[in-house]
Amino acid sequence: MYAPPPPKESGFPIWVIIVIVVVVVIGAVAAIAVITAGEVVHSLSQLGVVQVSAINITSRDNACGLNGRSLLAGFLSGPDASFSDTLNITSSNSSSCTIHSVAAVTAGFGLSDANVPLTIPGDGSQNLSFTITTPNSFDGVLILDVE
Repeated sequence: MYAPPPPKESGFPIWVIIVIVVVVVIGAVAAIAVITAGEVVHSLSQLGVVQVSAINITSRDNACGLNGRSLLAGFLSGPDASFSDTLNITSSNSSSCTIHSVAAVTAGFGLSDANVPLTIPGDGSQNLSFTITTPNSFDGVLILDVE
């Protein structure tokens, strides 16, 4: 008696299909995680964080030899904050000098209530105090102008 051959398996073995499904699911989960992480980072930037890494000083008249000086006195703040700050300013002049004004050059920042005029003894130092108002968000170097 003749027996017909057993039917052939069609398509891929089941284990190949399972591997493909697992890879697709892992890919979808990874894509969702990346999209969600991007939204979280975007949301944090919308909250507004002010991070000042350093303070650079400019001065058209090189008051007390401060033009081009960089102070590593950065700070981290919330948006639209207002607080008092004090910088110890050292003069590079051998004779006394006076700072008559200080202003924030960096957009969005404001300075008020500075203790100017401030006389600094030759080769000495004094504390320059002021109230600073921050913008909604910022990450970089704050530039102050002293004259």
